[in-house]
Amino acid sequence: MYQKYNVHTRILFVEEQNSPILSAMLTIIILVIDCRYQQERSQAMDKSRRERKEGISKTLLDYDKQH
Repeated sequence: MYQKYNVHTRILFVEEQNSPILSAMLTIIILVIDCRYQQERSQAMDKSRRERKEGISKTLLDYDKQH
């Protein structure tokens, strides 16, 4: 994972060098990294939600069997 502060610092540095091509390339790379990070985060959240639901369902089934 990257830190947004570092990314913005790099963009500013490249833009100060008056290199629009490098700036555009760097921006694309950053967007790809950000997209992958968001996907991983979303998948992790979905997994934890699914596990929580399964845990609740299992607990309810166990409770029903006991009573």
